[in-house]
Order: sequence, then structure tokens, then C-alpha cells
Amino acid sequence: MNGQADRLRALMERAQAVPPTKRVETGRRPTVTLAVASGKGGVGKSHVAVGLAGAFSALGRRTVLIDADLGFANADVLLGIRPQATLADVAAGRSPLSAAVTPVAGGFDLLAGIGGADVREADDERRLVDRLIAALEAVDRPYDVALFDLGAGLGAGARALLLAVDRVLLVLSTEAAALVDAYGLYKWLVQAGQAAVFVVPNRVPDEAAGRRLAERFGDIAEHFLGRRPELLGVVREDDVFARAARQGVPPFPLPERSRARRDFAGLAVRLVARADGKDPDRSAGVPAPPAAAGRPFGALVARLKARLFSS
Repeated sequence: MNGQADRLRALMERAQAVPPTKRVETGRRPTVTLAVASGKGGVGKSHVAVGLAGAFSALGRRTVLIDADLGFANADVLLGIRPQATLADVAAGRSPLSAAVTPVAGGFDLLAGIGGADVREADDERRLVDRLIAALEAVDRPYDVALFDLGAGLGAGARALLLAVDRVLLVLSTEAAALVDAYGLYKWLVQAGQAAVFVVPNRVPDEAAGRRLAERFGDIAEHFLGRRPELLGVVREDDVFARAARQGVPPFPLPERSRARRDFAGLAVRLVARADGKDPDRSAGVPAPPAAAGRPFGALVARLKARLFSS
């Protein structure tokens, strides 16, 4: 086995050695916000978001996955759960926030998104975004990490969230059309001033293929934009997803020894290291300080409103 595989295994074993509930009570810090995005649908973006949420939870981070694919929310389907309520119900006053927060077997919480019926009730996307903001303002649970699963494209809500979060994870695919759309999204992010963009090649045959894809994407971006996104890590193709689709069952939670699960763990370790300002080798399995008390999305909501009102 090569050195990189040995290193990742050591990181994962160290992470799993610390129970998720055990935390060091040293100071408080704000919730880290991440957006998982793609230029085009069908590249496995939601799989990456759900897989990462489970990986963060395994590292002892209190995590919430927010399905912000306005109108086409499907994280609950991937997880095989049926939430009592959605973000739209909370924002409209039909349900309390507690009804929309669904604990998932992977150890994280899901805030179910705004689906088709809610879209029909809204006049336009701006009203959907207003509902999302209202629901976020109601969240008062302490979270270390918040993952936003965004829809493909650049609607008003996606634009505001992409610029309001701490980091953007841009999911890449080997499909030519998807790569072109991903470049278009990255170009907009660069021009809009979002500096913290990481690429994640998804569904690639092996790590080398993923690195080549990221290198090719980076070369194009550097040539035309003068900027190259950083490679966060690679998610390899895993037959667990195709098998689940054939059987008509949800693919999550992933089997413990699946390739995708190991790859998601590697992504989470690197992101945690960046959030903690530490070496990835030393941060795996180290409990996070408790998240800041009060409203975890206060700063994010303020940035969202500023972006929307200025557009």
C-alpha cells in the first residue's frame, strides 16, 4: 500500500479513537460554513454534501446539513428519511424549527430543504431565499460545521450563499459539459471576490485521474483568470451508489469500508485542519472547542441580507 493510503488510514484511525460526544471545553468559536456547489446537475454534488456531513460528525464536529437546493431538495431521499417539516414550514410559521431538524443515523442533523410544493407557493426565487433566511434566523443550536447543499446554477439564492459562506467546495466531473459549467461558476466566484474555493473531483476511477482532472481545470482557470483553485481531495467512484440505485434504496449511511467513505473522511480531515489552523496530521480526532452560544447563523444571515439588498 502506498504512503498516502497509509497516512489517510492513520488519520482516520486517530479520528475514530475520539468519541464524537467528547469535547474539550476551551473557548468558543463561530460555526464554520461551507457551500457544496456545481456548475451542472448530475455530478454527485448532493452525495458529496451528505458524505461530508457524516465524515465531520465522525470527527466529533457537531454538524448540520442544510439542503439549500431551492425547489429540488433531495438530501432526505439520499438518506432515506422523511422529515416532519421543512425549512419552508418553519419560515411560514407552520411548524417549529424542532420539527424540521432531523437527527440522521450518521450523527449529524438535517434541515430539509424547500421542495416543489413550496416553490409553487412562492412568486419567485427571492421569496424562497427570504424563507431560507427566516428559517436560519430561528436556529439556536450550537454547531461546529454547517454544510449547505446548493442547487446547480447561479440563481439569486445560490449567489448570495456562495459569497456569504466561509468556503466553497466546487464539485468537478469528467463530463465535458459539466466541466465547462464548473469553469463558468468558478469564473463568477473569482470575479465576485470569493477567494476560498476548493475543487473536489468526484466519481473518478482513482486518485491519479482525479488529480489530473483538477490539474487540467486549474490550468484553464489560471490561463484565463489568473487564479487556480486548490484541490481539496478526490472522491473515487464507488459501486455502492450504483448498487443502491439498482435496488431502489438510499445509499447512505455508507458501508464502513467503502472507498467513498474513506475519501469523504480525508476531505473532512483537511477542512477541519484548515478551520483549526493546524497540521492535518495533528488535527484528526482532536475534539473541537464548543461552538459559539446563541444564534449560529447570525453572521451568515447578516452577510446574506447584505448581498441580497445590494443586488
